[in-house]
Amino acid sequence: MKNDDIFSRILEIYHSNLTSAEQRIADYVLNHPNESVTFSVTTLAGQTGTSEATVVRFARTLGFKGFLDFKAELLKRASRALSAPNPFEGTNIDREASSLHAVAAQEVANISDTLTRIDRQEYLNFASVLAKSRYVFTVGFGMSAILAKMASYQLRLLGKRSSELSESIASPQDELAFSDPATDCVWFFSFPPYTEATMALAQMVETQKLPCLLITDRRHAPVAKQASHVLYAANENILPTNSMTAASVLIMGLMNELSSKQLLNA
Repeated sequence: MKNDDIFSRILEIYHSNLTSAEQRIADYVLNHPNESVTFSVTTLAGQTGTSEATVVRFARTLGFKGFLDFKAELLKRASRALSAPNPFEGTNIDREASSLHAVAAQEVANISDTLTRIDRQEYLNFASVLAKSRYVFTVGFGMSAILAKMASYQLRLLGKRSSELSESIASPQDELAFSDPATDCVWFFSFPPYTEATMALAQMVETQKLPCLLITDRRHAPVAKQASHVLYAANENILPTNSMTAASVLIMGLMNELSSKQLLNA
C-alpha cells in the first residue's frame, strides 16, 4: 500500500468489505485523524464501541499485518500533514481573539479537513457525471436546501439545465417522474439530521436507475448506499447547526472543473 493511500483505501472498501462494527472504526479514524494516531488498540476499541479483536481485524482488512502497522501508517500521514505548507498561513486568525475569529478558524479547519480527505479520482468522476448530464436535479432539505439551490444556480450559470427539488416543491417525486437515466442525474446534499424525505427520494432515484451524486459528512450517511459517487465535506460548527462552508467550496470546485475545456469536451 502506498503511504498516501490509507484514507482512500478505507473509503474504497467501506461498503464492500467492512462490517458495521468496522465501519464505526473507519468513521472515527476518518473524522479524528490526529487523535487516532495516539490511541492504543484498547482505546480505539473503547471510543468506537467495538472490541480489540475487531480493531485488529479492521487493520488487517486494510492490508496491514496488524494494528501497530496500521498506527504507524497513520503516524506517517500525520507527519506529512504537519510538514506540508499551510495554505492559510498569514491569515492572522486567532481562535481566542473574538467569536468572529473562532468561527473563521473552525471554517478553515473544515476546509482543510475536507481537502485532506478528498479522493481526487472520485472528485473527477463526480464532475464527469455532472458534465455529461443533460439535466441535473439538486436535492436538499432543511439547511441542505440552501446548498441544493446554490448548486443549481451555479449549474445554470454554466449553461446546464438544472432545478432544485426542495421543501418548496409540492412533490419532488412528480418532478422526477419523466427523467431519463441516460441523460439526467440527481445531486443530493445530506447532512445530519438525515431527513426521511431525502432517503425516500433517494430510494425512488435508485428504482429509476438515475445516476445519484451525493455530498455529505460521512461514509455511513443513509443516502450513500444509493449514490454512484460521494464526496465528503467536514461540517463541524461552533453553533448547533451544520457548517456549509466546506460543501460550498466543493460546489465551486466542481463548477471550475465543469468550466474547464477538457471536461466540457469529454
